[in-house]
Amino acid sequence: IVKMAGMMTVSANIALVFAGGGMGALCRYLIQQCGSASTASYYYTAGVNIAGSVAIGMLWALFEHLELPRALYLLAITGFLGGFTTFSAFSLDVVSLMRNGQLAASVSCAVVSVIGAIGGCALGLYAMERIIRFIS
Repeated sequence: IVKMAGMMTVSANIALVFAGGGMGALCRYLIQQCGSASTASYYYTAGVNIAGSVAIGMLWALFEHLELPRALYLLAITGFLGGFTTFSAFSLDVVSLMRNGQLAASVSCAVVSVIGAIGGCALGLYAMERIIRFIS
């Protein structure tokens, strides 16, 4: 990683976000391949959003507590979780369900994703803070 005056350069930051984002997007793709072409496959997107939100809450707590390097934040949170969580794909799924006349499935997917992701982030943050207090 290129360093300049003790700080990472913009191109190194971009490389970290790019690498993390690629890994996150690949993980999301592999998980979504577990689904079928039926309406149920849309819930894999919801699952990824919830899992990503739990992970981001936990990592956020760790980064604050341990004062981890910005480079690791860019790789893990901005890159990996940015590529892994799928709110753009989520939006497309919800709209596609609506356009296909599956209003109940569309609303259900939206509600589960939004409430689950926000709740997951809060849960991850709370859980990691408790773990940190326990081991400190």
